[in-house]
Amino acid sequence: MCRRHQWFVGLAAADFERAYKAGLDVAAAERCGATVDAGLVRYNLVEDAKRRGMAPEVAEKSGRAFDKTRSEFALKLAKKPDYCIRNYNVSAAQVALYQNGQFSP
Repeated sequence: MCRRHQWFVGLAAADFERAYKAGLDVAAAERCGATVDAGLVRYNLVEDAKRRGMAPEVAEKSGRAFDKTRSEFALKLAKKPDYCIRNYNVSAAQVALYQNGQFSP
């Protein structure tokens, strides 16, 4: 189990990675001024987990993994004033997929 996954026991590694990636991308998009509804992405992430058969309390762990990743990465990005110029690589299409509830397996 990877170190960052240890706080979400019961959440499959693939589900954690899905939430982690979405959290990173949304934090970066927000930092760089992209239009993104983080609440909608979180909601869709949890609902996607439920549709795939996850129990509601386990699906909620996907939401918490997203929240934790997003907030921690946002704090790191705040200390990098040139991030949006040098490193930002989240496409508007990827953000739109998240907002439509489409997450990579």
